[in-house]
Amino acid sequence: TVKLDPDAVFFPGRLKDMLAPHYPAGTTDGPALYVANCDRMWNGAPPQLKLFGSFEVFSRNALGMYRVQKEMCKEHLPWQHWGEDLFMEQCMKLMHVGVINGVSYLGDERCHAASCSDTSKAVFHAYKNVGAWLGCWGQGLNSDIVFK
Repeated sequence: TVKLDPDAVFFPGRLKDMLAPHYPAGTTDGPALYVANCDRMWNGAPPQLKLFGSFEVFSRNALGMYRVQKEMCKEHLPWQHWGEDLFMEQCMKLMHVGVINGVSYLGDERCHAASCSDTSKAVFHAYKNVGAWLGCWGQGLNSDIVFK
């Protein structure tokens, strides 16, 4: 399952290729995994994988575990003033869901900026107006044609 903010430009074919090593074609009951998409340092702390809410990816079994155990997360985590991305990241950790290092999947100036022509990215964030969003999408499509 993929959740995106509306100001994120998404290339689903690229994500499919990136996830293929974790879920070979035809796999319907794979491991419980989520994608962490940022490893930037905050306040001098050592880098660690984080889940940025502009682009969230959870396997079917990760969401199945959440469905069954979400009350445990609510009871054991101090979530009341968190955003949903931090809650989901911490809940996945509490449930011991596996993590995929997807830092290279996302271009976001708040973590690691990337040009929309960078075909190594599946998502670009944040494009707050229609013209900028369409411009990024067009650059990405043109890059796919040129580099494939």
